[in-house]
Amino acid sequence: MRFSALGVFITLSAVSFAVAAQPESGKSYIGGQYASVGYDEDGFPEVEPSALVLRGGQFINENFAIEGRFGFGLSDDSAAANVNGYDVDVAIDIERIFGVYGKGYLPVNEVFGVYGVFGFTDAKLEATGSIGSVSETVSESDSGFSYGIGFDVFVKDNLSVNGEYMSYLDESGYTADALSFGGSFHFEPGSF
Repeated sequence: MRFSALGVFITLSAVSFAVAAQPESGKSYIGGQYASVGYDEDGFPEVEPSALVLRGGQFINENFAIEGRFGFGLSDDSAAANVNGYDVDVAIDIERIFGVYGKGYLPVNEVFGVYGVFGFTDAKLEATGSIGSVSETVSESDSGFSYGIGFDVFVKDNLSVNGEYMSYLDESGYTADALSFGGSFHFEPGSF
């Protein structure tokens, strides 16, 4: 289970401390998420490297925002694979995730809202294959359409926590999706 039970507990507990707040037209936000990324390639066991994803956006109105993201790997994950009769240990690491998205937002009540995200992602992954003391590393980039769903819980009038599922890349032969947990700070532009 990639989505931590602690993250769910913190999010649900936050509801009891929440105050009335929701996104407003013209408000901006910045934040970050811890992401457990599932990378599943045909003929290879699924691996789950982790990433830190930084997010920033601007609400055009109460129900729609434009969002940019930049992420990088925190830890790799490896699995054993049989390649041409040899047992190979392959480690996958996220070098970067970059994307621009539209975010449709629906407030459910004063402290809780759900959203859908759609847009474009460019990502670069690194794979290191090892047999004994011999290893080889390759990096590849890919880009494509992305989509996801999530929720925000406002714990203060300008601070929210969130949980999210995101399909970053769904290409022929592999998928890269993530379960994430994080937070955002909401502010009026020019208020600093």
